[in-house]
Amino acid sequence: MNYSHWIKAPQSKVDLYKAEYFIEAKTGKSFDPFVDNDEKTSDRNGDYPFEATANLRMITRGQILTYCTAIARSQFRTHVFGIIILGKYARLFRWDPSAMVVTRLFDYTKKEDNYLGQFIWYYDHASLRTRGHDTSVEPIVDKRAIELVGSKIVAEIKAKNPLHSHFCTMNISDRENRQNQHVHVISYPPPYQRMSPFGRMTRTLMAFDVVTKEFVFVKDYWRVEAPGMKKESDIYRLLEESRVPNIAPFGNGNDVLCPAWSKKDGLVLKVVMTPNLSAPADKDNIQEHKALEKWLLFRMSLKVIGNGLETFGSTKELVTAIADAMEGESFYCCPMTRMY
Repeated sequence: MNYSHWIKAPQSKVDLYKAEYFIEAKTGKSFDPFVDNDEKTSDRNGDYPFEATANLRMITRGQILTYCTAIARSQFRTHVFGIIILGKYARLFRWDPSAMVVTRLFDYTKKEDNYLGQFIWYYDHASLRTRGHDTSVEPIVDKRAIELVGSKIVAEIKAKNPLHSHFCTMNISDRENRQNQHVHVISYPPPYQRMSPFGRMTRTLMAFDVVTKEFVFVKDYWRVEAPGMKKESDIYRLLEESRVPNIAPFGNGNDVLCPAWSKKDGLVLKVVMTPNLSAPADKDNIQEHKALEKWLLFRMSLKVIGNGLETFGSTKELVTAIADAMEGESFYCCPMTRMY
């Protein structure tokens, strides 16, 4: 693991909460999870010929995907970089919830086209946003946290996280105008939640709203931008306008915006989204790229923090919760409301 230069690497174990990127080392190309266009082999996936199908190679592909998602789930990340060493060869890759982009296999022992050395140098000099950090979440010292929410709330936030390291501010965009940011204080690291390496990657946690002075339930995930797909914040507005019963009161929520530097405009807020990749212009591509969906990072808050259904104290509590949900659903789907 490569750790941020300002963080001392742990002596006993790998700490994914602090990892920047990872390097996986194998003895040779028999572990290569991918197949280049000029490789003479039948070891290919018919639908995705860039993916190797030999058992060892598939295990390695699963291994690096697991590392990527583990780092992303342990931190607030928009993408993760990695390196796989295969004897004297290597590949670089960039993962995000929509896809993994991988380089061709190259010989890093040669001076020509030594992408390995170039990558490490450029990464060490890159901004946090370029490295893949979600900069809408920023670390703060304890003194600043106390200034924002008071010492009593700081102690309460800290007590709720057994792995507490430090405090962070988390911005949640306004539902009506996403340029307006609502500041919340959270404990870092976030709760670890298992997930698939691609897709929505939903995360939930608790935060303290600096303005309303109350704890809120926060949900963030990647949403697909497609015709007819509404934001969850807009769906909550429809529910509110129709006075659907038994729904949690909405707080704030919209697409996540991260600070970014522009030569023209200086510091601006930009939407966090996956890159729109198109097929390479050269003829050496392994296959014509399939169309990739565009995913945007979305974050919202609710003013009620509920308990999981597995924590119910009696059968009556469980049945009541289910009945309330069914009442809300039947009200929303009723023909009289015209909101199917």
